[in-house]
Amino acid sequence: MEEVSIKENAAKESGGRTERIEWLYMNNTKIANQIRKSGQIQKYEDLDQTLNKVNVGRQGGETVNVWYVISQKLSVFDCMVADMIYSISMGPDWDLIERTFTLKQILRLLYGNPEQVLTPARKRELEESVERLCSTQLDINCSEELAQRNIRRSDGGWIRGAFLAAVPAGRCRYRMLEVECCMPLYEYAGEVNRQFISFDARCLNLKSRNGGEKLPNTREVMMIKHYLIRRIELMRNSKNNFKANEIVYMRRGTSDTGMAGMLPEIGIDFSDCSSDAARRHKRQRIHRIVGQILEIYRSMEYISGYEPKTDKKGMETGYRMMV
Repeated sequence: MEEVSIKENAAKESGGRTERIEWLYMNNTKIANQIRKSGQIQKYEDLDQTLNKVNVGRQGGETVNVWYVISQKLSVFDCMVADMIYSISMGPDWDLIERTFTLKQILRLLYGNPEQVLTPARKRELEESVERLCSTQLDINCSEELAQRNIRRSDGGWIRGAFLAAVPAGRCRYRMLEVECCMPLYEYAGEVNRQFISFDARCLNLKSRNGGEKLPNTREVMMIKHYLIRRIELMRNSKNNFKANEIVYMRRGTSDTGMAGMLPEIGIDFSDCSSDAARRHKRQRIHRIVGQILEIYRSMEYISGYEPKTDKKGMETGYRMMV
């Protein structure tokens, strides 16, 4: 069977609500990236209920800052769920009157599988995540950035509300409230900062090529795919001036941040390994999975190539990617 390049628009739509969503979005603002890391990086352990700032540029020799307060920590998974909800609201079947989304839609977009089953465990995890998003308050003051970009808003640069303004609307279904701002971080990204990553939904719906080993359909693999897509998209966009083409599994950060790299960022650790051999086996398994994903991306022409990286002892440390 002939391979279909991601550069070709050859996907057949099956008519389902998630199948018709061709493009997915990731919030790539500095605020979003800081919130994603709040659960893994020591520096941000006091992120909630305090005034936080991000540097978004300079004007006239002065630093331009955006200030924000978030009422509780959100995990990287919570942020991924929020990205998928936003993607649903931007899709072709979004009903501006009904304004509803379901847990099954979120699940199937996250995993890239239109037939993904909403098991009791996954249902519970998604319910808890959506409820956490709805119970989190986010206040953003971007007045300095508005002045830098010469944008005028009636709110004076205060964008605030529940991280997700939605309420239950039946079994596994939620309805967006008709409020001024349903998702403050996404309004900020779209109307002010303009920092979104958009990518082809087929980058998550992966199947092994040429009879290769089947890619596991697990939460771990799903998290890895989202991480790789974000890194690849940053590399592909020349405007980002993003030079880092290496995926490093784990490395020492600064004294404030502790451990950094792919694994800490997506919440994968070795606490379930009781021996060095078990840790080595888990690291090899993750390395093999990342290699499988990158090989599929290469065959799709999403990347042009990749090569594994090891340390002096021969331990797998990550991959270098070429776009």
